[in-house]
Amino acid sequence: MIAELSQLSEVAEPTAFHRFLRALDDRRSLLRVYTQNIDALEEKSGLTFGIPAEEIKGTSHRPSKGNAPAASSEVATTDICPQDDSTTSQIPLPLKETPKCIPLHGTLRSMHCMTCGHSCPLRHYINSLVSGVPPPCPQCTALEQTRQLIGKRAHSIGKLRPSIVLYNEDHKDGENVGKVVRKDLLGSSKGKSRTGADLLLVVGTSLRVPGTKRIVREFAKVVRSRHAAMDPSNLLADEPALCTRGLMGPTSPPQPSTERYKEPPVQTIYLNLDFPTPTSQWEGVFDVWIRGDAQAFAGMVHEELEKEKLAKEVGHERKRKRE
Repeated sequence: MIAELSQLSEVAEPTAFHRFLRALDDRRSLLRVYTQNIDALEEKSGLTFGIPAEEIKGTSHRPSKGNAPAASSEVATTDICPQDDSTTSQIPLPLKETPKCIPLHGTLRSMHCMTCGHSCPLRHYINSLVSGVPPPCPQCTALEQTRQLIGKRAHSIGKLRPSIVLYNEDHKDGENVGKVVRKDLLGSSKGKSRTGADLLLVVGTSLRVPGTKRIVREFAKVVRSRHAAMDPSNLLADEPALCTRGLMGPTSPPQPSTERYKEPPVQTIYLNLDFPTPTSQWEGVFDVWIRGDAQAFAGMVHEELEKEKLAKEVGHERKRKRE
C-alpha cells in the first residue's frame, strides 16, 4: 500500500488549492503552511518544504540512537543508498530559512533507519515495500562491514521504514516541528512591534488528531490577541450592534449583545464540508465556517486576486496617462 501511494504521489500534480497557497506566498502574505498530507505536493507547487534540522555545533559524527538526525528527505544529507559508493554520512545541515510548508506527519518520499536514523529516498526501495520485507539500512550495513574488516564484534543492522507518522506514534522530528510552531506563535520583532500570523485558515481536516487540534487552538488564540493588542478599543459611539464573534457550531445562532462594539475582522476560518465534532470543543475558536470544497474556494479566491491585479494595472495605466 505504501509503495502504491508513493508511486501515485510521484506522478500527482498540485491542485487549485496548492496553487492558491503559492499565490499567497508570491504576494508575501503566507507565513506558514502546516500540512497533514504526506504526498509533498506543496513542494511541487513551488513552496519551500520540509522540517529544518537542529543546528549542530562542532564536528560531524555519527549520531547515537537517542539523538538521530532528521530523516526527512527534505533535509540535506549524504545518503548511503544501493547505487552510492560512499560509506560515510554527515549530520543534516540546518536550513538558512524555515520552509514555508511543514509536514506534520512526514512524507512518502523517504525512509529512515529505526536504529541510526539514516535517511534514504523511498523510491529506491519500492520492490522491498511491495514484498513486505523491510530493507536493511545501508549505513548500518556499511559500518558493520568496516567493523568486520578491523575485527570488531558484530552489531545489529537496522531496518528502514517509511518516514511517515502513524496514529498514536511520536513524530521523530517532533522537537524541530515544535520549534517552528513556537517561532510562529511568538512572531518576530520588527521595529517597535511584532509581526506574525493575523489570519488562521484551517482547511479540509476533521481535527481529530490531538497534536493538530492543539496547534489550531494556540494559533487561534494568538491571532486574536495580536488584533486586540493592535486595536484595544472596539467601542462605538453610536448604536448597539449584534455580536456574532466566536462561531460555536453549525447550529449555534449569533447571540445578541447590548454592548456597543464594532465588528472586528474575521481572523479564524474553518473550511470544510463538515464541522468538526464534538462541536462543543470548538466554541469560540472559529469566527467563520465556510461549508464547501477547498478547490472551489481556491478557484473563487483566484478570480478575486486576478480582478484585484487587473484593477491595479488599470489604475497604474490611468495614472501614467495623466502624467
